[in-house]
Amino acid sequence: ILYVADSTLGLTEFDIQQLAALSERTVLLLLNKCDLAPTEALQARLPDGVRQVLPMAAKSGAGIGALVAALKAQAGIAAIGEGAF
Repeated sequence: ILYVADSTLGLTEFDIQQLAALSERTVLLLLNKCDLAPTEALQARLPDGVRQVLPMAAKSGAGIGALVAALKAQAGIAAIGEGAF
């Protein structure tokens, strides 16, 4: 499951509740707008079940490479070349 949160808002109580409800699933948390707000404090509040935290900035494209790599790894195709995804 990809869960996207806005770094500028922090993790809201709603986010925490939703992430906690997904604790039995594999969750990749995307912290968007990482160029506008630090993400370290947000990462300290994570409930169980969040497998990986990926800071990114959709506007500039920062972090997209890490997202693609995480998706490939999760799908079991990390070793396959660029054309596979």
